[in-house]
Amino acid sequence: MVAIANTLVMAFSRRDREIASLILLGVTPGQVRRMVVVEALLVTGLGFGVAAMFLAIGLNGYHTALSHSLLATQVQLPWQELIGLGVACLVAATVTSLIAVSRILGRPAMAMVAARE
Repeated sequence: MVAIANTLVMAFSRRDREIASLILLGVTPGQVRRMVVVEALLVTGLGFGVAAMFLAIGLNGYHTALSHSLLATQVQLPWQELIGLGVACLVAATVTSLIAVSRILGRPAMAMVAARE
């Protein structure tokens, strides 16, 4: 989860001009926060979905390999822990994104747009 938070903080540190431009175009800070929350939820949810797909492919391979051997076993997953991890990642991404965008919204928009990279 530290990696998720670190990645999001670095991503938002590069988006201050974009967010400042939105503010200057009339987007309210509340709309920016909602946009950030939806973006964080979509990206994290998509990442969790892709990870689940690869997990299913890998477990299918294990099940197929084990079913043809002498050691026929049942493959079981700790579903509660996996869902808890997914929810924790969603919460971490959302909170980190809101904190990062709040720091950006606290600065004057004109100064951020005029600043050179």
